[in-house]
Amino acid sequence: MNQTQTIPKKKKLPIEPCGSYVLVKPDKFEVKTESGLIVATAQQAEREDVARVKGTLVAVGPVAWADYIGGDPWAKVGDHIYYKRHISDMYLDEDDLDEDGKPQRYFLMNDLNVLAVINDER
Repeated sequence: MNQTQTIPKKKKLPIEPCGSYVLVKPDKFEVKTESGLIVATAQQAEREDVARVKGTLVAVGPVAWADYIGGDPWAKVGDHIYYKRHISDMYLDEDDLDEDGKPQRYFLMNDLNVLAVINDER
């Protein structure tokens, strides 16, 4: 890859990854009852930490994957991915609020921390 790629959205991302870094939007974790009510429990934050290993690749730095396997990327912008926990920097976008009115979280990490692409079409 020789240029930064970003996922299309209404507004430009406030940060773009440099070098071999990638930007990931983590999946939101919710516990729902059978009737569809969202349940908030004392353990929800702990569950969110465990669940925060899946997300969507939203931007890729200009030389991501260039040093590995001939430079062929193993994930592309828009892919649903698994990534390593606790190895990234978190960025809160105060201008992009989620459904709960909280700043959207993004994780900035090295390309090697993308472990797998999730095939949602099984």
